[in-house]
Amino acid sequence: MDSSTRIECCRSDELYGLMEYYDAIFNRVGLIKKECEFRSNKLSLILDLIRATGISDSSKTSENMDNSLSSLIIDAWRLQIPEKTLMQRSDELRFIQSSIEGIRSRIKEIKKIDNRYIELQLCVVVLSYLPMVPSDFRLGEAPRIYEQIDQAWGNSLSLIDDWSIASNL
Repeated sequence: MDSSTRIECCRSDELYGLMEYYDAIFNRVGLIKKECEFRSNKLSLILDLIRATGISDSSKTSENMDNSLSSLIIDAWRLQIPEKTLMQRSDELRFIQSSIEGIRSRIKEIKKIDNRYIELQLCVVVLSYLPMVPSDFRLGEAPRIYEQIDQAWGNSLSLIDDWSIASNL
């Protein structure tokens, strides 16, 4: 991502509602026993969180849209990870639930503070809590995805810094 990247997170209420929805999905009894359904729901959660951040590159054309973060994740996603045991998937479920709870908690904290950087702060929170691990992706794909996430995270933080410096002038 370069300087033409736009980052506009959805409203905190929308993001909170999204977390409530996925909390209900990931708290369903027996979900971890259905690997494809579990993995599909996890992918949907990650893609919805990325969409919620509004990360977009205004310089992209239809010819090079396949380099967007969502497209990279979809292309690299492993729907089945046969080497994972039920116990490992249970740990993964706890990680996802922890991410959902972390985002919900941070939304509550951010909403208490009256500031104009709330959308950017929400983006940083979402990017920080994305429930992804390298094994979610085909071999060798994770570094590219994490690099784009790091760039988006850095862009969000620099925009917050730039705006806070400008407001103090």
